[in-house]
Amino acid sequence: MEMTNRRFDLPRRLRAAICLAGIGLSFGADAALITVGPGAGCSTNSLSLALSVAALNGTDFDEIRVMEGTYTGVALSTSAISYSLTGGYNHCQLGAQALGRTNLVGNFRDSVLTIIGATNAYHNVTLSHLNISNGGASTNTPLYGAGIRARDLRLVLDETAVLNNTCGTQGDGGGIRLERSSNGVSGILELQRNVRVFGNTARNGGGISVENASLRIRPDGTEIFDNTARSNGGGLHLDNADVTVGSFGEPEVSNTASGLVVRDNRVTDNTGAGGGLYATGGLVDLHDTAFVGNRAPTGAGIYMASGQLQVGRDSPGLNVGCPASSPCMRFENNWTGNDCPGALSDHSGGAIALSGVRAFIHQAKFSGNCGAGGAVLWASGAAVPAPAIDIEGMLAHDNFNAGAWQSSISVSPGHDLRIRYSTLVRSWTRPTGSANWQLLSSLSEIPPTPGSYIRTSIVDVAQAPPWGNASAGCGLLLNGDNLTFRDPISGDYRLAATANGAIDRCSVAVAPIDYSDLERKPRCEDSPAHADGGGRCDIGAYEYDSDPFGYGFRSSFE
Repeated sequence: MEMTNRRFDLPRRLRAAICLAGIGLSFGADAALITVGPGAGCSTNSLSLALSVAALNGTDFDEIRVMEGTYTGVALSTSAISYSLTGGYNHCQLGAQALGRTNLVGNFRDSVLTIIGATNAYHNVTLSHLNISNGGASTNTPLYGAGIRARDLRLVLDETAVLNNTCGTQGDGGGIRLERSSNGVSGILELQRNVRVFGNTARNGGGISVENASLRIRPDGTEIFDNTARSNGGGLHLDNADVTVGSFGEPEVSNTASGLVVRDNRVTDNTGAGGGLYATGGLVDLHDTAFVGNRAPTGAGIYMASGQLQVGRDSPGLNVGCPASSPCMRFENNWTGNDCPGALSDHSGGAIALSGVRAFIHQAKFSGNCGAGGAVLWASGAAVPAPAIDIEGMLAHDNFNAGAWQSSISVSPGHDLRIRYSTLVRSWTRPTGSANWQLLSSLSEIPPTPGSYIRTSIVDVAQAPPWGNASAGCGLLLNGDNLTFRDPISGDYRLAATANGAIDRCSVAVAPIDYSDLERKPRCEDSPAHADGGGRCDIGAYEYDSDPFGYGFRSSFE
């Protein structure tokens, strides 16, 4: 039965409560404005009553405004209605503004908010200016979405924190769980500005779990951090779901964007994977995202099985930018061991581990990542439609492979591994039982297919990768090739002005360009101060810039 028909069949006591609360509404006629709080002029002081009124009003998009303060023991649910719930209002009178936050504190047993849409209709719910905490309990009873459980609708979060919720040992989505039914028409979770998901725990998806649906993140002050999963996906767990980090939400343009940060999440089971993000199937499309300090036995930053991975900075349409103080796209200090590189790790894929995935990685920095092998990238299995990994504009330096003579980029036989315009330097390895770290080639020790190559790139180790086409196309592979960087000790591998064989070395015909350089500087800009060694193109992750300050990680709006 439709909600518009059910509204006339409410129990008499509920109708009386609505009247006593002084909420004078003409149900079903127009969208309602409902104010909640103890102040003068508020419609009610009860959140549950406000949501009941919204249900009475049918399918119109009602606006619920809540005064700042704390509500405890919260376990609210709505079904098949659309509304906005905004906290932080300073009063209920005309001209009120959402200046702060409203705290919704759970009962340590149930989900704080359960929001269900209809499978055959579109419903939209927006939550803003809220702190949602203390949902769920540490029990063996399965609980999904301890902070927020949502299904079959579009859920938008803005200026909201989801923190310290737990699904116990069996449930998924400690902070947020969104799913779409097999016959549902809608399933979208959208994170807009200043959303923080932290301190949550679950079996899978300590921070967020999404199944058979889409996750859209606008990386504007959004962080997913310090979440814990027992099995997979400390920060994010995606099951047959897509995630896109880019320009979503309103306003689309922001000059204050700072990039999405996924940091310090962990997986505790010794067979688990995906400290920052775990995905099976679907599309993972990440722009302006930093994975920092995540921990998992395999794929400490990202673990993905099947599907397609896209990592980078350039993207169509409007982008948000990353200030120089927090550059991205980057993977830093993601480890597959708790004390890596101090102790040996038995598992691979410090930053990224892939199984049967088609991958595109561009304009990304990797440093301080650690694993038994493949500290930067470890790939295995067959991929569909083709077992290929394309890399352009990667900077990888000072990554640690704690296994015996492993390399930072390691792929299994059958993969095409194609690398262009990248700088791969100072890859460290340590033989089993040895306390000494040694430099080794950054590239795979397992021969890829004949279609693999490295072109217009810098590998500054005196050991060429043991596979064909390595030096084809202006590759600069060995020490002694007249390489100078601005400040490699501090990790600045931009090209220095003097005595540099990487500047104006190649022709674009050798390796076509798909992206700008790591700082969004256009490639193949001729340097008048350097003689062409073979063309206008500089090789490595950076195009030479005569400005001593460089481009920095400047915003695309500049």
